[in-house]
Amino acid sequence: MEDILKIVSADVEKNFYDPHMKGLDWPALTEEARQRIRAANNTGQMILAIVALLDKLDDSHTYFIPPRLTQRADFGFAARPYGEDIRVYEVADKGPAAKSGLEVGAKIRSLNGIPVDRSNITEILHLLQRVVPVAALDVEVLPPGEQARTIRIPAHMIVTQAHQYLDNVFRAADMQRAMDVHVSFSHRDYGDGVTYIAVPRFTGQPDETYSAVKQAEHAHALILDLRGNPGGRIDTLLAFLGFFDEQPRLMAKRVLRSQSENWTVKPQYSGFNGSIVVLVDSGSASASEVAARYLQMFHKAEVLGDRTGGEVNEGHFIPGKIGAQFIMPFGVMVTHAKLVMSDGGELEGHGVIPDSLCIPTPEDLRQKNDPCLDQAIALAKKSLTDKSQPVN
Repeated sequence: MEDILKIVSADVEKNFYDPHMKGLDWPALTEEARQRIRAANNTGQMILAIVALLDKLDDSHTYFIPPRLTQRADFGFAARPYGEDIRVYEVADKGPAAKSGLEVGAKIRSLNGIPVDRSNITEILHLLQRVVPVAALDVEVLPPGEQARTIRIPAHMIVTQAHQYLDNVFRAADMQRAMDVHVSFSHRDYGDGVTYIAVPRFTGQPDETYSAVKQAEHAHALILDLRGNPGGRIDTLLAFLGFFDEQPRLMAKRVLRSQSENWTVKPQYSGFNGSIVVLVDSGSASASEVAARYLQMFHKAEVLGDRTGGEVNEGHFIPGKIGAQFIMPFGVMVTHAKLVMSDGGELEGHGVIPDSLCIPTPEDLRQKNDPCLDQAIALAKKSLTDKSQPVN
């Protein structure tokens, strides 16, 4: 593990977009991690020492992919940010969480004694489920209308013969992939010229994604649902945004270690001149955040929903292996470029702030209501009424 630390630390220092490592004393921090490995009592603690080192950079696309990934802990629930709260939005029927009494809508305060918030919930869950799987999870919750209590959820351990290595390589927020991914778009007509299109990710071919949004070219109002969209390909994003522009516009600057380059939206303008409402939530990340901010920044859309994930920097995977007769693979994702929007703002760590805030209540989560979509439809129809009013 000390050898792995040495390789990982060197890869990050060599490839991170900021040669000054955000002002950190990287050699000293690496030595601290080495001492933690020396003092560790088990492999899990050693892995956490390397994870903690990379976490010092506080970047969504820089993290360690450890070698020991042949099992994972399943607790039977899913949680994410809603506003400033972390809430359970899904509990598997008859799963460990359901049997332990965890309910949809419950607010989570901590996991195994670790306080959780918007900034760390995804990483903490990943650590406890996959990186260093734990046998049980103590979930401190605040159920609606009740006092805080701790629910102990025993893990259902899933053990595989196949190494879960590549699966974890592709957990990056922008879902970088070496192949095209087919995307299923949802289209609905809400009458009065209001069209709804859900774009679940930007990992498909540019032409495919452009064709999907082009179906709304005659709409009077368009609702773009980017909730839960984890991002994807930059060429697909640029093609998508080209639908809404009649002239080239600078979208963002890509800042690398020794140079920078501009990303410009080239118009594929179809004549669409309707109003736009963009739906986002805390699961909207990477390219979907850039899309929402671009449309908001140039006053092309009203953004509705929750603050987005703030995970827009660009990382690339560096594989590693150690050993002779027995090869132990591992890897590291390193942020090699940061993104600065054309107005000078950075979304990494901040996210997109909606024009109108909409956060489902615990009751909405339990009843599977969608108040934000209802609000988007109302906004879209109001925009049609506003356009029809005479100007004095």
